Amino acid sequence: MYRKIVIILLLLAMGVIIACTRNENPIKPIEPAPHQFIRGSVILENQTNYAHCPVVLDSLNIGTLTDSSGSYEIFLPDSLAGVTGKFNIYFYLYDYELDSLVVIIKNGKVLWSAADVLDDGTLKTFTLKQLLSIDVTSEKSHYKVGEHAKFHYRLTNTSNRTFSTTPNTTAILYDIILKRMEWFVTQDPVHSQTPVEPNCSYFSGEELKFKAQTKGYLLVYFPIIYEHQDPFYFRSRQIPSSLILFLSQIEMKYQDVIYDGYSFFVFIHDPKNLHYPFIEIIE
Repeated sequence: MYRKIVIILLLLAMGVIIACTRNENPIKPIEPAPHQFIRGSVILENQTNYAHCPVVLDSLNIGTLTDSSGSYEIFLPDSLAGVTGKFNIYFYLYDYELDSLVVIIKNGKVLWSAADVLDDGTLKTFTLKQLLSIDVTSEKSHYKVGEHAKFHYRLTNTSNRTFSTTPNTTAILYDIILKRMEWFVTQDPVHSQTPVEPNCSYFSGEELKFKAQTKGYLLVYFPIIYEHQDPFYFRSRQIPSSLILFLSQIEMKYQDVIYDGYSFFVFIHDPKNLHYPFIEIIE
């Protein structure tokens, strides 16, 4: 009997030792190889919070958003193992210049110490230059259904280059209750341009009439034109198709994103240099 008790105690002690050993050395998941990541950070000029800047790997149509410190990380899945080439990494917000860095990928892995990738595997940090700011003001914060609401807009060129805009502004009411947008075309297309010199502003105003009770933010989108060949030909800012696709996916994922299908893109609760009034339409 004594011998059986000793054997049982020994077996229990061995079980405890094995259990402790397993707890001290848990099986860790396999980490992806360092060369499968594109990592870096970007600074947004005239901001302290660098979040929500889209970062897109061109052609491969994968991307991410920066966090508040400007950091980003794009993972290259195993499905890209056969991919080799030189690729642009695009950075874009509507109120900033489109900019890019270059990475070289070989057999699905990022080459370090090549192109804009440093010897530690991160991309060099740079500052994304601010292009413009928009300030929209309303005469009051509450309007009645059917009342004409008056708004004033100011577009300021904060860059060191001249661009033009047209009177064809589009107003957008972002409904915070329904989490959706209502678009207002303020006037018929006009084939004219207004140059906006560096550090100068363009002012405009419109009247809108709301048909239903709601509340939200009133935004205004300005088409930005860099060059033209004649009065009926405009060349707006060009952004890559891979960036357009990514921005469309972001709009579907986040309810507080406003995207016009081309160049206008903003997180309504983090609008950076874009200032929009909050209004309420009452009965």
